Amino acid sequence: MRASADEAWAKGPSYKFVVPMPIAGGIRREGILQRIASHEHLHLVVLQAPAGHGKSTALQQIKEVADEEGYLTGWLTFDAGDNDPRRFFMHFQSLLVRTIGAVGKGETRRGQVGASYRCDWLFEHLDRLEKPVALFLDDFHALSDKTVLSFFRLLFERAPEKLRIYLGSRSLPDVGLTRLIVNNRAVILQADDLRFSPQEVECFFAGAADSLIQVDEIDAIYRRTEGWPAALQLFKLTLNSADVRRSLTGDDVRAPRELAEYLAENVLALQPPRIQDLLLRTAELTRLNGPLCNELLERTDSAEVLLQLEKSGMFLRCVDPRGGWFKYHPLFSSILADQQRGRDPEAVAATHRRAAGWYMKHRLYEETVHHATLCGEYSLAADALNLWSSSLIANAHLLTVERWSERIPFEEIARRRDLAIKCTYALVFLRRRQRVKPLLELLQSWSGTGNVLETTDPHVVLSMAAISANDDERAFALTAKVPLDRLDAEGFAAFELGACANLRGYCALSAQESEWAREYLALARVHNDHAAAAFSRAYTIAVNGVALLLRGALTEALEKFREGLQGHPVMENSFAFAALISCYVWALYEANDLETAQRLFEQNHDIISESTLPDFLAVAYLSSARVHDARGRHAKAESLLEEAEAIGRSSGWYRLVEAVSAERVRRALLGGLVDVATSVAGCMCAARDSGGSQWIPFGNDVEDRQLCAIRVALATSRLDAAYELIQGELKRQRDRVLRQVKLYLLLALHGARGGDCTAAQRNLCTALKLARPGGFIRPILDEGEQILQLLRDRYQILLESDPGASRPDPVREFVAKLLEASGTDLGRTAGRLHFAVQPLTEREREMLTMLANGTSNREMAQQLFVSENTVKFHLKNIYAKLSVASRVQAISTARQFGIIH
Repeated sequence: MRASADEAWAKGPSYKFVVPMPIAGGIRREGILQRIASHEHLHLVVLQAPAGHGKSTALQQIKEVADEEGYLTGWLTFDAGDNDPRRFFMHFQSLLVRTIGAVGKGETRRGQVGASYRCDWLFEHLDRLEKPVALFLDDFHALSDKTVLSFFRLLFERAPEKLRIYLGSRSLPDVGLTRLIVNNRAVILQADDLRFSPQEVECFFAGAADSLIQVDEIDAIYRRTEGWPAALQLFKLTLNSADVRRSLTGDDVRAPRELAEYLAENVLALQPPRIQDLLLRTAELTRLNGPLCNELLERTDSAEVLLQLEKSGMFLRCVDPRGGWFKYHPLFSSILADQQRGRDPEAVAATHRRAAGWYMKHRLYEETVHHATLCGEYSLAADALNLWSSSLIANAHLLTVERWSERIPFEEIARRRDLAIKCTYALVFLRRRQRVKPLLELLQSWSGTGNVLETTDPHVVLSMAAISANDDERAFALTAKVPLDRLDAEGFAAFELGACANLRGYCALSAQESEWAREYLALARVHNDHAAAAFSRAYTIAVNGVALLLRGALTEALEKFREGLQGHPVMENSFAFAALISCYVWALYEANDLETAQRLFEQNHDIISESTLPDFLAVAYLSSARVHDARGRHAKAESLLEEAEAIGRSSGWYRLVEAVSAERVRRALLGGLVDVATSVAGCMCAARDSGGSQWIPFGNDVEDRQLCAIRVALATSRLDAAYELIQGELKRQRDRVLRQVKLYLLLALHGARGGDCTAAQRNLCTALKLARPGGFIRPILDEGEQILQLLRDRYQILLESDPGASRPDPVREFVAKLLEASGTDLGRTAGRLHFAVQPLTEREREMLTMLANGTSNREMAQQLFVSENTVKFHLKNIYAKLSVASRVQAISTARQFGIIH
């Protein structure tokens, strides 16, 4: 039952997807409808104006027309909670399910997640539909999260012909509207466009049959309101007021808000006392229904009264017919609430207090916290957040926990061991270093008290904080205090056990205890299943894949990462998957799938940069920087390294800073800048000396200070020192195949530098033997020209041993693959010159040059002013003409034939 309730909450309260009912006595906005109809080619229509300009009503009427025209339509109303990206994407996916029946699980393609893929996935579903789709998104001004806005920016820019999107917003959203308007893809209707015309005002008041209104009065109302819809409705509700009618004959001029307040007071004065009491005392509610109002007002007829008020046009709309939920118009409720606060502030506090109690009883925790904090009932707010945050943390709704915990005094959180631990989880993973300090100090004082995991255990989250602070050994010591054999644990206790088992698996990897790592990760999977926790499950998959990668099973690691991404909803965007995506980027890079690695990183840059722990961030950033270097974009690579260094320094992650420095040393040496490399290495080594540690966190396997020291020793001809360092590192290795590959390559370079060609080739062969089964490409190519020359020599040796290549030789084919990936001419052009290469067009030659420069398909499309599909079409023709099957082969063949240089 608990999981079911949490799942329903995650998909979104049903009222968010309900179309507002038409206002009683409203009129059809023909002018707006005709204007929109005249822009059939537009993909985006924005209705932007302050509250009270009829945006929701206009959207509702536009939707009616779209329904009549055969569109598949859907409605979603946003609120502040949608600034948690994970929560937003779940709501948006629920909208798509309701609108087009798209489910979006298990369809993740190789290397495809993130905003771009979400858009592509949606567009592919649209292509399968016979009908066009119209989405209506109201209260868009509530959105401010940059990840959410970036998604919409991309969605609006790439929306296909079948999709039209309508926004209602009080402010202009930052989604690239200027560009969309210039490209004739969007139009904005603002306050002046939404005002009633004189003819619409006359039609609007023609329905006021119970109040004979004169033409001159209608003219006066129009002059005073300038067609402002909310003010017109207020006038309509107050026509029975003699004072209001008399005001129309004078020169009374009021500002819009002042006019609305004056009219609202008159609307209120015309109501019976019991109705006045209900309106004033419920104005503070974000939504209301009969049972809630009965609780607040100690009456029994609230449901009937709410229906009556809605029918009379009293700025109240039904937002969920099944639950009997209503919402006031925000302008009307704000005026009434201001009046009530001025008249009886104690009654306002009582309303919030009773509402919080009612919501708590009905397990509606978000509304409980909202109302409890507004009336100072922080104890109740803390109790509600404690119950709610169990599912929030387990499912990575970290921003939601942070948002609400900020409204509760620290003292209240500190009184609740469970809540303090849950808030600490959120702040640790969100990297809120300053805010989490008081909580960590509090948990430290508890770590020696109570039964371990009787409810929640500070040891687990303290170990997470230790990992975040680069204190791996302390993290392992803390987790050792937690018994993992409680296989009957459920809920948050199971989540903590899963997280603890993940961390022990990570620590076991760092200590090179691979069998223990597998044991711990198997336990983590059991606990994750019991907790139904996406957060810890994603980390389990990530660490499992890393274990495979480190011991040389790169192909299996890639498959593990792909499977992990297959099972998550396409629209989901969460910190939980940042770790998994980071490791996938690393694996793709090592396999030389540069394009997919780059795309994956760029699509998920925000969640990777903001939420992952240091090792995950290190492998993602360093791999992505190397992708850019491999494609000749050295400035972009340096920019990524600078960003990673800044994150490392601001987060106190010295290992990340060291990894960036070590990478700069490697790059400088490859560029022949030995003095620069030596200077950087000297600063790095002076900053912290961690020599002798037997721990090797997996982030170090991309680049670290030990590898850096070996490279510098080789570059400065200190060959004996280099040899000792390499042998010392090899002795530390157990089954870290990837690191062994790098060390034997450095031994090969040591032999070459010392003039011992036999030793160089022997160690190169050892590295190849280790790298070939898993398909590692980049660890070898990344060592530069001297290793490539050794590879060429090895290839010639292999060819000479079997001149006709009569026998299959996996090693020879692997070396050939490596050399082809480097762009090397293998001397096999004679076998290819027997056919005549079909002539390439000028455009195809231009695109080949771009390929050689490392330009992606998207960048090519932008530079050539064509679509990505057109680029793919040309590339397919190029490959066919050159008889190749990949970018690398196309570049190599084009260079052999002199097509490019």
